[in-house]
Order: sequence, then C-alpha cells, then structure tokens
Amino acid sequence: MVKTLRGIAAGGLLAVGMLSGCSWFSHDEAADAGRRLRFIDVEVTANDNVNPNAAGEAQPVKVCVIETNRSGWMPDGIGDGAPCRETAPSEGALSRHQSILQPRETLRYRFEVPAGQERWVVVGAEFQQISGVLPLAEQKSPAQADSQMKVMVGMTSLSIVTNDKMDE
Repeated sequence: MVKTLRGIAAGGLLAVGMLSGCSWFSHDEAADAGRRLRFIDVEVTANDNVNPNAAGEAQPVKVCVIETNRSGWMPDGIGDGAPCRETAPSEGALSRHQSILQPRETLRYRFEVPAGQERWVVVGAEFQQISGVLPLAEQKSPAQADSQMKVMVGMTSLSIVTNDKMDE
C-alpha cells in the first residue's frame, strides 16, 4: 500500500512538473502584441582632444542627434560643414536634438519609437577644422528591438564604437 501511494505521488509530481515545465518554453504573444513602443538609446562621448583650435587645444563641439525614417538621410548644412545648422525640418527627419559637447563629456539621448517601425539615427558634429571626412555617423535600428548606439567624437571625425542590438 505504501509503495502504491509513493508511486501515485511520484507520478503526480512528475505530471505536475512536466505540465508546469511546458510553460517555460511557451512564448507570451499577448505581451508582445501589447508592446507598442521601443527605445533607441544614443550615447555621444567627446574624447580629450576633440575639435582642436589652431593652437591644438581641445574645444567644445556642436553635435546633433537626428532620428530619421530612411537610410542615407543627410542634413541640409552638410555641404557647408554644418550638419547641425538649425533649419526648417527636412523630409525624413522625425526628431532632432542638439547640444554643445565639452571635451571628455558624454551626453545621452533616448528616442521612443513605434515598435513596428525601422529608424535610422544620424549623429553629426561641427568641427573647427574640416578634415575632408563626412562629419556624420548613421546607424539603423531595426523594428521590434530596443537599440543602443555609442558614438565617439574625435579630433575632427565621428566613429561608432558600439551598436548593441543594431544591424547594418
């Protein structure tokens, strides 16, 4: 009798464990369907020799972070070396943030966007010395995924140093 009760109890525990284990592998589609927004976090850091003047001393630099809905978007002032020039909103630009970045300073921006839409983030900088390198960095943020982008502002150029959860 004791053996039978132990067998039934063990079988019952096994069945309960198996049924509860099934939920570990299921996907909660209702939670995903309820998610309507996602986030793009952008971090822009100036190095210690950013934007040098004629004497080689680091200077503040004007930076802008622009959310766009298409690849290859260019700000109006890019031809003049002024990608952060404030102009009327151009087609494709959805939002824009602009700041003065000091040497060794880090600024953070967060974009809240519809979960089902792709976005491109364009970071621009206005340097005192024109290096011939386009003062822009662009990164795609795919639909459905939160994204993180880290950009380093160097002497006269920008570089993407981290692009977690982003492609292209």
